[in-house]
Order: sequence, then structure tokens, then C-alpha cells
Amino acid sequence: MSKTTMTPPLFFITLPALFVVLVSAHHGVRAPLFRALRSPFFYVEVGIGSPPVYVKLVFDTASTTTWTQCAACNTCFPVAIPPFDPKFSSTYRRLPENHPLCRGGYGTEHSGKFCNFTMEYIDGQLIRGQLSLDTFVLGSSKHKVPDFVFGCGLDDKNVLDFLNDTHNPISGVFGIGMNDPTSILYQLSSFTELKFSYCLPLRVYEENDHQHHHHAWLHFGKEAEIKSHDGVVVQITPLLAGRWDDNTYYAKLNAISVNGLFLPIDPIVFTRGNGVGVVLDSGTPYTMFVEEAYTPIREAVVKHFLEKYGWEAMKTSGSGNFDLCYKMVHRPAIGDVEFPELKFHFEGEAVMELIRDAVFQAFGHPMNEFCLMIQSSLSDNLLGAFQMVNQRMLFDVGASKLSFVPQSC
Repeated sequence: MSKTTMTPPLFFITLPALFVVLVSAHHGVRAPLFRALRSPFFYVEVGIGSPPVYVKLVFDTASTTTWTQCAACNTCFPVAIPPFDPKFSSTYRRLPENHPLCRGGYGTEHSGKFCNFTMEYIDGQLIRGQLSLDTFVLGSSKHKVPDFVFGCGLDDKNVLDFLNDTHNPISGVFGIGMNDPTSILYQLSSFTELKFSYCLPLRVYEENDHQHHHHAWLHFGKEAEIKSHDGVVVQITPLLAGRWDDNTYYAKLNAISVNGLFLPIDPIVFTRGNGVGVVLDSGTPYTMFVEEAYTPIREAVVKHFLEKYGWEAMKTSGSGNFDLCYKMVHRPAIGDVEFPELKFHFEGEAVMELIRDAVFQAFGHPMNEFCLMIQSSLSDNLLGAFQMVNQRMLFDVGASKLSFVPQSC
């Protein structure tokens, strides 16, 4: 896996801000949300076409165009499930070049009478194909949306991050970013009401697991609301936006504490790279901080294990992607280890306390080690999916509020 994945595209589709696709009002709309087997990605299962073909798309709060690899792809990546084939959908059609979602965008390209798209991600993934219209099914057949605009990927290069083998279930991206009418949030605004909430599950589900129905849910509109429970209070912080052409969600992070002690990090460091705040990105597996923030975190964790157990960090790790790991051989079971308590302190006195399994992960045989699942970054600070597990997150774009509360997903 590369170090940056599913971050905001380098080419944006910029369109009239007031355009939406109207559908009949639905309340309590939701869609199933899963964690992929043997993968750090979370996906939403949706249906496309008539009859619907169900595809699994990375749940991505940091991009807007929804796309899936299609059957006629010239450059393809491995997917375990059959791809969407427009030839077998009675409601499929190409997006005409005079459609409001095909005007004036850097990511759109005219081809005769129709509209194509290009999405280039910071980690090198390059997706090209046809912008298309078809029936979109969220959650169940009760929530069918006609003429949903999505990308049919035909030239899909450098897609290595989902899981580069035949077991990969993921065929594209479910884009729910802001400030772009191609986003699901805006296309389906009559029932999303510009708000959604989710709780990423800790458990990994297999395709034929008998508990497959115990997935988590992505909620829209009124059903997205969250409440305090059992004495646990909902935390609220402003939901920030960047420039008009930036589809990224941000939050202002003021401080990080480990075991109740605030780390020596200037708050201005958390705005590095964008001038706004920490990127909220469910499509990137792991949280990343620039060196000035990452180093104090790492040093605090090293100090904790050295003082508590006399453990020293490994010089090299079998995991490959993580900088701070410890051997588990001849040591207490992972459940008996006292781990450091890590908290993120946001604007408005909102505090996110991360559970152990959102900070560390054990790797079994042959590595027999556990690692800090936070990475260093050369440019941005980013809150990734792994650190969001077992938190109910509410994005209320209309009210510019981010709310979260611990929840077993």
C-alpha cells in the first residue's frame, strides 16, 4: 500500500454549485458499510443499472466523483466480483456534453456528443472513462435513484492499493465530498439533506460470513442524527471547508495528548499543507501527521513502553509501512498490555479518545509484532479510517458541524 491513498484528486470537476438531481423525498435512508477482508479499506455496497449489479466502492469523504471499473476496461485492476457492464442495463446512457455536470471542469472531457472524465490521485492512481447516467440503488430496492451521474472506468492505471490480487472486492470509489454537485451528498440532496453519519466497524467481515448481516450503516438525512448515550456525550467541533474548488472536509485540531500530557506541538503545525486544518478522509487507511507532529507522538509512545515494560522499539519491522513496532514474542498477550491513551483535542473543546485498536495493531505469525498505526507525512495532516473505528461520525454540511461519539459498530 502506498502512503497516501484516496486523497483529494489533482483534477477537479468544477460545476454550478446549485445543481442537484432531485428524487422523491426519503427519510431514514441508509446503506450498508463494510470493512474489506485482508484490506484496510471500508466500502459501501450499491446497485447500478436495471437490473442492478451490486458493486463495492471505497467509502471516501475526500473525493466527489463516484466511479466503478466497467467490463469493457482496457487497463484493468483485479476485482473478485463481476464488473458492471452497461450493455446489460436497460437504463444506462452516456452523459451528454450539454448536461450541467459536464460543463467547465478540469476533470471533464468532451468526446463527440458525450462526456468523459479523468481522475488523478496524489498516490499516482489514474482513472479515465465515461461519465454516465443510470439507476442507482442505495441500501435496498426501495431507494432507487434514476439518472445518477457516475464514472465508468475504462483506463484504470496504478490501482494497487485496494488489494492487488484476485480477492479484491473493491471496484471503485463512493465519493461523498463537499463543494461539488457530482458528489453523492449533492446529487441525492433531497434525502441526504446535506448530512450523513457513519461508524466504521472494527471487525473484518468475510464475503460468506454467517454474520455478514452485522455490518455497520451509513446514514443520511434525519437518520444521520446522533445522541449522547449512557453518560457518553456527543462531541461537536466546526466542520471547515477550504477554497471554493476544494472538496475536502477539515477540522481544526488544537492539540494531542498522550496519557493525559499535552505534546509540545504548535497548533499551527496542524494546518500545514492547506492552511485550514486536519483533513477528514475515510478513504485513506491511516492517520498521517507532518514530522513536527508525528515525532512527538512517536517519542511519547516510545517513552511509555520503555518506562512501563523496558521494551525497545524494533529497528526494522516486517510490516513494512509502519515506523514504530514492537516484538510480541515472550511478552504478555496483547490484551494484557497497558497501552498509552491517545486523545485528539479539537476546536470547541471536542475530544476524540482513540480506543487501543484504533491506534495499534497486532500482526501475527510470522511477524509476531504490534505497531503504531499512524504514519508520518511530507505535506498534510490527515485523520484516516483506522483511527475512526468505533466512532459514530456525523458530517452536517448545512450546519458546518462535525459531531462524534464512541459507539460499538
